[in-house]
Amino acid sequence: EGSFEVQLILEAAGLWDSVVDLLNKDAADALANLMQIVGGTYGLFAFIRMVKRRLIKGQEQVERGNVRLTLEDGETLEVPTEVFDLYRNVQVRKRARQVVEPLNRRGVERLELRTEEDITVSISSSDVTSFEPPEDIDVPLLERESEMVLAIASVAFIKDNKWRFSDGERTFYANIEDPLFVDRVEKGIEFFRKGDFLECRLRIVQSQQGDALHTDYYVTEVIRHIPRQVQMPLDLPPPDAP
Repeated sequence: EGSFEVQLILEAAGLWDSVVDLLNKDAADALANLMQIVGGTYGLFAFIRMVKRRLIKGQEQVERGNVRLTLEDGETLEVPTEVFDLYRNVQVRKRARQVVEPLNRRGVERLELRTEEDITVSISSSDVTSFEPPEDIDVPLLERESEMVLAIASVAFIKDNKWRFSDGERTFYANIEDPLFVDRVEKGIEFFRKGDFLECRLRIVQSQQGDALHTDYYVTEVIRHIPRQVQMPLDLPPPDAP
């Protein structure tokens, strides 16, 4: 009375063979493994409920294909590596949140994941906040630093604002992280005109934000400020030349 059952059907048309290859060669065993990873006692939904909104501060690979995690309050949890991989996937977390959405409706108090014999996970309406997915976070992909000459496209005199540069092929914004150069700019020691260049050390950081690639630029050191040439230099011999 007052309860109902919903069958969650996994339809992987064209992809089921890949799932079988990933989890096990036998289709029946693959399905059983998938059910355990998602809805088992130590599966994804149970893990999200246990972690709640706590941050994971450390991880250590242990035997039997498990990973031991240390939470921000010092508690440690050990789960299968496949479960932790799903937990770190933002899109998977969003889908898990959609599954528990009915708990926000009036009169719906509990969601249970079951096998034919047992209740593997029991989730109440108070657990819904634990399933809120993280925002799309930056996943570092590449970081490198090189010496370059950049053309100044626009100067930002407001602190922490980005300058706009050109490397001759593309235009981009960059943070200035050289405190000595910033101090000279703020004191009015450095003067800029259209066409000036900076020889500098440029740090380039690429990261993944959701499904997109993002690139940030940082000028870590200004080696010299090169004023634009007002007149063409003449190829004259030095004064003491014969």
